Amino acid sequence: MKIALNILLIAFLLVGCESITPKPKVNIYLKNEVDSSKSNIIALPSMIMSDDYQLGAREYSNSLADGLFAKNWSDAIAEGKVIPVPKAALDQLPDAYTGLGKLLASMDAVSAIEQTTELSGLLEAVGSKFGDGAFAFALYDKEESQYKSSKSLKLTLGLFDVKKMTWAWITKAQFESPKVGPAIPYEVASQQLMEASFEELYAQKTLKK
Repeated sequence: MKIALNILLIAFLLVGCESITPKPKVNIYLKNEVDSSKSNIIALPSMIMSDDYQLGAREYSNSLADGLFAKNWSDAIAEGKVIPVPKAALDQLPDAYTGLGKLLASMDAVSAIEQTTELSGLLEAVGSKFGDGAFAFALYDKEESQYKSSKSLKLTLGLFDVKKMTWAWITKAQFESPKVGPAIPYEVASQQLMEASFEELYAQKTLKK
């Protein structure tokens, strides 16, 4: 209920903020030969990732973004189901972040990646607890205090096909808060990035409602 109320509050804030901030620019990188449209979606919790694909602080938590991420995915798939993974549950999986770090480091890879021991352990742990499905990521480059200082925030979305061991698609979006005055709230910036990314995925017909 609290998350639902927060989402409603941010919707009101967005109406005011959209008139003073430009729409985030979104770029999409996709592999047309990878079709994950009928896969279940394992919606992982939001994480921090640097520009060089390094996993950031494991303490980062953004339950509001996680709820929006799962909702957007639920609206985006006609077959299969969306399985949200709470951060607390992910934290309990042994060496999960080690495997995720290896996976994210492959984001700029052109071909499928080799299934290392760390990745095998990650896939088995997630599969046994949550079921099979493509891994969906929402990766911010800054936590709130860093964003307030820079007034800039990036979001990378990615869908990893665990059967073909390759990325089906990746989006990169950037939000710039006005340089004059206080930064637009972090929650609003992260929401605008999320919505703009999914809108572009629909526009490019990468996803279909």
